[in-house]
Amino acid sequence: MEFTDAYKQTGSCCFSPNARYLAVAVDYRLVIRDVVSLKVIQLYSCVDKISYIEWAVDSEYILCGLHKRPVVQAWSLTQPEWTCKIDEGPAGIAYARWSPDSRHILTTSEFQVRLTVWSLLNTACVHVQWPKHASKGVSFTQDGKFAAVCTRRDCKDYINLLSCHTWEIMGTFAVDTIDLAGIEWSPDDSSIVIWDSLLEYKVLIYSPDGRCLFKYQAYENGLGVKTVAWSPCGQFLAVGSFDQILRTLNHLTWKTFAEFTHVTTIRSPCNAVVFKEVDEPLQLDMSELYLSDNFPHNIQGNCPGSIWDLVLVSHSQWGIMVFASGVKEFCHGLGLDHRCHLTLMLPLCYCYRSLVDTLCITMARIANLTKVEIAQFGTGLMLLPNISITTPYCCHLSATALVPESAAEGNTRVKYKVMDFPVSLPFQKPAPDKPNPKQGIGLLSWSNDSQYVFTRNDNMPTILWIWDIRRLELATVLVQKDPIRTAAWDPTCPRLVLCTGSSQLYMWSPSGACCVNIPLSNFVVCDMKWNSDGSCLLLKDRESFCCSAVVSVLPETSEGSSDGEDVY
Repeated sequence: MEFTDAYKQTGSCCFSPNARYLAVAVDYRLVIRDVVSLKVIQLYSCVDKISYIEWAVDSEYILCGLHKRPVVQAWSLTQPEWTCKIDEGPAGIAYARWSPDSRHILTTSEFQVRLTVWSLLNTACVHVQWPKHASKGVSFTQDGKFAAVCTRRDCKDYINLLSCHTWEIMGTFAVDTIDLAGIEWSPDDSSIVIWDSLLEYKVLIYSPDGRCLFKYQAYENGLGVKTVAWSPCGQFLAVGSFDQILRTLNHLTWKTFAEFTHVTTIRSPCNAVVFKEVDEPLQLDMSELYLSDNFPHNIQGNCPGSIWDLVLVSHSQWGIMVFASGVKEFCHGLGLDHRCHLTLMLPLCYCYRSLVDTLCITMARIANLTKVEIAQFGTGLMLLPNISITTPYCCHLSATALVPESAAEGNTRVKYKVMDFPVSLPFQKPAPDKPNPKQGIGLLSWSNDSQYVFTRNDNMPTILWIWDIRRLELATVLVQKDPIRTAAWDPTCPRLVLCTGSSQLYMWSPSGACCVNIPLSNFVVCDMKWNSDGSCLLLKDRESFCCSAVVSVLPETSEGSSDGEDVY
């Protein structure tokens, strides 16, 4: 993986749907960057600090929500002078979103008084009274022709079907819920799934004409549904519950065909692989450091500086060049191309851009090497394989070590270790006297090919479960040191990335798992997003962001790994 430099951000960051642009909120400014070069191509100024941003489906427009003012501003990439400002006045704006045609904006007022559809083509607007939720409760068909809007009146939940062409209400029907929590069209637009609040376990499947096709209730007298997700193929519906079980329904009979339980101990027989994040000490064994007598002594004439500036010693596994200046000229003096031979690498595939650790080597009469003192304090170590020289001079030189800062501070790196069965998994017992207990399936997402689904049980926050739907079994368990912040599938292949609020990324594919160190100083990954073509990752710190280029999926074998990664 390759990482860019860090750039400032103060809020939302998101890729455009066409994968060409990156929008970044920096206080009241909206910065549009090119994804490949990260160069600024447009800069817009809003009337206040930007709270959230959202791209239109066609990537030609972008809206900015301003929470401090009940205002939404929209901008055009193709017409920089064009702008749109939506102000609901005393009603306020709680949330705004684009319609599928990219020419209408839907806003929800404060206290869910009304939902308004604003046209960018003319001054017309349409109102839908009493929307159920601000940011949830609206779902569009895949073809963008219809919208389902949840409303509530007279203590009863309803679904309004709107035409996205005329924005007329095509039909309204009541649903059998106590407190509707969410709604989602199926990927083939043939049905609508609705689920109730956590106080009532109820999943309802409706046809667009209002007929209830199926009512699913796994149990009674307990906290109910927490997460619901359609598979991309539309054949499966995954339901995550507070009872720590993932249930999957098929689209033909709407019956449960698999239940996956999140156990605290994994025992044999089991086909799953358990990867556990562990710390590994960084060790640089200097015991085999030696001087070679096979290299000419008279190289001073080929160097721009004195031999005090350049000393090269040798190691049995790799060559170490300790230098103060004149690296390029020194290589040319030896007849070497510095671009090819100054290979920035360390054993075990460590290679990083930032120079963050220092080795100071003190040699007393190098020809008679009797003492090597190593003290870490700053920057400098480059590696030059298969070259060594001798010199009768003494020197004291600093060199730059290419190791990640996080590892340098603790003298450790992280890696995945494959665990043997049985494996006991850490878990937390939720407090029974507090609302919204940290329990149940809080994260749930399908891979792009619908073969895998990952889950996170919230009372086991450091563990990610990956289930194989074709084999109906547990495929992999990732055990992290810290609670998992977020995880996301590659939109083009069955590969996922997760972060835990540390300076590492964690990747998994059917080929294996790996830990990737981020070579940026004090950069902690709090959130991340995939580009729609799967070529790039957006990584967010608290006040900055960077992008990571993802070239290909993990190799089929685990014999090697790329820079900064350990693959198992």
